[in-house]
Amino acid sequence: AALCLKTLENIMNSKQDEYNVFPWDENFKTGITIIDEQHQVLVDLLNKLANCLINSDAVEINSTFKELADYAEMHFKEEEGIWYEHFKDDSWFSSHQLSHASFLPAIVEIKEQANNESLSDIIEHIVKFLIRWLAFHIIDNDMRMAIAVKALESGVSLEEAKLIADKEMADSMRILIETILRMYDGLSSRTLQLIRERKARSKAEEKLTESNRELKSALEEIKTLKGIIPICSYCHKIRDEEGLWNRLEAYLTKYSDAKLSHGICPDCLPKARSDFGLDNK
Repeated sequence: AALCLKTLENIMNSKQDEYNVFPWDENFKTGITIIDEQHQVLVDLLNKLANCLINSDAVEINSTFKELADYAEMHFKEEEGIWYEHFKDDSWFSSHQLSHASFLPAIVEIKEQANNESLSDIIEHIVKFLIRWLAFHIIDNDMRMAIAVKALESGVSLEEAKLIADKEMADSMRILIETILRMYDGLSSRTLQLIRERKARSKAEEKLTESNRELKSALEEIKTLKGIIPICSYCHKIRDEEGLWNRLEAYLTKYSDAKLSHGICPDCLPKARSDFGLDNK
């Protein structure tokens, strides 16, 4: 109960500005309240994990993944407790247990097979696996057992209840299941692409902000150069804002991007030739 409350609180606090790669649908309801509520929490945690792709924060991803894994383990135990009451020693129950038991090992296998991929790519593979696994598990396994439970509660035998469930989950339902799974596969791919685009846009905005900051700084320097500049009438040194006198070249280099070169103007050429003992002719 404490884990349920903590998980629900964390999800509610992180709802703003998130994408749903796995939108909850009323058709996922089995009719067993506690199971349906926990399935919704699993779906919310899955969406939360997918949204970690935006920041690619390893700490956040690992924390959210652990939260999802811990909650899934708790849910599986409670769900198996409900099914055990009705399917004790039946093949349906043992098969359901095996499905639960394969959940985390399958994710670990995905992580181990993607050693050379980036963290965001690994999480994307895991998210897609979770979407398909959870959708199929709810619509097929859990729904089938829920139908049988309702039949049992009406007074029929276990074998009759299983036949009723199988009949309702016939080929037409299988087609519906595959359709829904394809829909979620497509939806997850499009949403994950939107998440990646948002991440790229966020980086572009950061670069733009930095460029604007640099431009502002450059404009301030230009403004400094356009103001009244104190210059010595004799040596032509310039006084800066700190009160220090700098050579003209040093001042221009500090406050502009100009590249300076030295030469001799025609007016100064005769004096320069004389200083070097050269004939002015």
